[in-house]
Amino acid sequence: MNFIDRHAYDWGSAFARFLFPLFRKRRRTAVDNILKAGITDDPKEADRIARAS
Repeated sequence: MNFIDRHAYDWGSAFARFLFPLFRKRRRTAVDNILKAGITDDPKEADRIARAS
């Protein structure tokens, strides 16, 4: 297994974390789903959860 294979997930995850704020519709959908599911009532906490998932 070479270097790229070992670190592909880490790179992809970092890339997605970096771009998440730019995808407004996807971010809004994720936050809305968390709020509708009743996981939290706080939009800021829902945003944090969406970023972490």
